[in-house]
Amino acid sequence: MGAEAFLVEYIMRYRLQQFLDNEEKRSIDIKKIISLEDDTLGGKIGFERGEFSFICKIDRLEELKDGTLLIIDYKTGNSANPPQKLVKLQEMEMNREDIRRRINSFQLPLYYYFVKERYPRYRVNAVLYSLKNMQISQLFKEKDRGSEEEVINYCLKALEFIISEILNPAVPFVPDDSDPRICRNCSYFYLCR
Repeated sequence: MGAEAFLVEYIMRYRLQQFLDNEEKRSIDIKKIISLEDDTLGGKIGFERGEFSFICKIDRLEELKDGTLLIIDYKTGNSANPPQKLVKLQEMEMNREDIRRRINSFQLPLYYYFVKERYPRYRVNAVLYSLKNMQISQLFKEKDRGSEEEVINYCLKALEFIISEILNPAVPFVPDDSDPRICRNCSYFYLCR
């Protein structure tokens, strides 16, 4: 093995140990793990243009000791952010730029929607868990409780706008090249050029 492999192994062991240490601290709040990499979650959501099917592959779903469910989406690269809070979503304009800025990703809202559909009697939350720096970003902080359904509805309205735009032949395709790193790793890079 070359010197680089030893360095990679050292970094991997270091990061894994950080993760295990962090999980040991978190374990006092966990009642049980409901699923890992569950790909059976999803379903259809009806929009004005019809029903659309979604498949969600949640990294981890836990039941906490306080009786809530926690959706965990692990991130290995740069930390992503969950959608903004309700007051910011209420100000959102229905255009690509503002949706991208305020929602960032539809992943957590869709996970929340389908977990809530499957487990309606539970309070649900979702987090982005950075394996790079062990930072956990919650979809709903404690002070935001009570606004969950409104937040998810704003996210679904934005998703409906994006789907409608994609399906509208009068709206030309415009690549989002605001982040070259994303374009570099995109499977459809050559279709945009």
